[in-house]
Amino acid sequence: MAESVCATAINPGCAGVPPVLGGDLSALWTDAGNSRNNEFVNTEQRLLLTFSGDNAGWDYATDFNFSLNHDNQYVAGYPDLSYIENGAGELDPSINPFGAQSAAGAALLRESYSEDGKVAVGTYREWIVDAHASHKLGDAFNAGREAAVAIGAQVEGEHVGYTTTPLAAYTALTTGFSPTYTLGGRTSQAVFAEMDVPMGKQLDLTVSDREDRYSDFGTTNNGKVQLRYQPAQFLTFRGTASTGFRAPTLFELFRPPTFGATGDMSAYPGCATGAYTAVFTSSNCQTQGLALFGGNTTLKPETSENFDLGIILEPIENLGVTLDWYRIIVANAISTVPSTAIYESPATFPSYYVLNNSGSLTGFGNEATDCNPYTAATCGYILQNDANSGGLETNGFDYTKHTFLGNFKYSLDGTLVTKFETQLYTNAPELNRVGEWIEGEQPIIRWSHEFNIDWTYGAWGAGINNHFLSAYKDFALEFGPACPVGGAPCVVHTVANYSIWGLYGSWKPIDPLMVTLGIDNVLDTDPPFSNQAGGTNTNWQSGYNPIYSDPTGRAFYLRLKYQFL
Repeated sequence: MAESVCATAINPGCAGVPPVLGGDLSALWTDAGNSRNNEFVNTEQRLLLTFSGDNAGWDYATDFNFSLNHDNQYVAGYPDLSYIENGAGELDPSINPFGAQSAAGAALLRESYSEDGKVAVGTYREWIVDAHASHKLGDAFNAGREAAVAIGAQVEGEHVGYTTTPLAAYTALTTGFSPTYTLGGRTSQAVFAEMDVPMGKQLDLTVSDREDRYSDFGTTNNGKVQLRYQPAQFLTFRGTASTGFRAPTLFELFRPPTFGATGDMSAYPGCATGAYTAVFTSSNCQTQGLALFGGNTTLKPETSENFDLGIILEPIENLGVTLDWYRIIVANAISTVPSTAIYESPATFPSYYVLNNSGSLTGFGNEATDCNPYTAATCGYILQNDANSGGLETNGFDYTKHTFLGNFKYSLDGTLVTKFETQLYTNAPELNRVGEWIEGEQPIIRWSHEFNIDWTYGAWGAGINNHFLSAYKDFALEFGPACPVGGAPCVVHTVANYSIWGLYGSWKPIDPLMVTLGIDNVLDTDPPFSNQAGGTNTNWQSGYNPIYSDPTGRAFYLRLKYQFL
């Protein structure tokens, strides 16, 4: 069947394009009578034993913690597509995808939906033995405060297992959970020590060190130095420098493979110009792609360098300002390379492409015939499993202001992010995500704050609060009718500031009882419009961004709190 590009973001017009008749027809179809259900049952067992005491000036404690989690996943109403095709990858002629079903078609559909039951079983087991002790060392510097030392050790074991049942083979295409089995585990040991030394009446020094040994990632040592200087009662300076190490979790290492849709393949540069390739055909450029998600046993640990400098001004008690500058640098950050980046630069990501026997990718909608299972030679997709995608660096300021004037309490907690640079993959250019989407990655909000005023008078109280996030450039910068290929400059859409106000009143008829009546979103503010839609990092929500905004309108609540003495 000949192909035509019509009614897409690449070619928005279809006027005068004749229909193409004859040949095979591929279409997406959902049966309105099908109700698919997922059920997850988690059973957790936990045992905690603690032994603690003090002797010869030492305070000590030893904890033993054992936990066992069982996860069972059940599905119902998912079809086994082999029931409704004739064995040659074609729809059974008794099925009508364009309208009401005949009695034979309806019966066949009911039979296909009979596949329900337990589809997967997962287990996570963990045990930890933690021992720590502390001891005061005396006041060697006449600071008026004693130095203290703390030491400890920890031994831990983890085990994770996951397996699908035979039902997964029948429902893999619609659930995304193909038959799979994964098993992994690790043990680790750690020793650590910390010493707090008052160097004088105004200066405190804290140093700490921790050494970890992982059965799968070797040994690492990380330390921290912290200084606190208070030249006056109302003025305090503080600073911290440390290194960090994070081994990949067992989930990141052994998460079972899941097959599903990605964002549009139109991110490939040739799609906009019509320079199609064997991989990015004209059909592929109009559809979503397919990807394999899951863990990665070749992951490397994340390492970090962390710095913080702060000042505290408190001229009178409960009236003050705190300002902190921070800088965090992470190497080998574990994340998923966005599908847009993979599609934009095939030459950069050749190992991320698994092409079918035609040397192409399979478009979303053809997976029923070409990707059942995804290991079939006819299935082409990209890899989006966890990876050490590069580095991360962020700088910013944390601001807190609090007062207590009579019966009024006022506070403002805010964060200003001046820099948040990430690398989407190793040796990639550094991209600053502050205030805008970058390659499908969620934006970093430049300024956010929580503002509160609380008033009390005897048994009565009231308050007002504000939640605020600053504006950012939207998911698709080229948005609106002024964006045809080769046309006028596109509109750059900005997601507006998001500000939500709340009010509440309270009453204490008796001392242990508090009655609170409040209103959330007093002004009935709608989430600011965002053109983000389906995609790996967009939560598949159209019209607004659910990570930063809430569609709930004005809401009233009543809260009763009774404190037992």
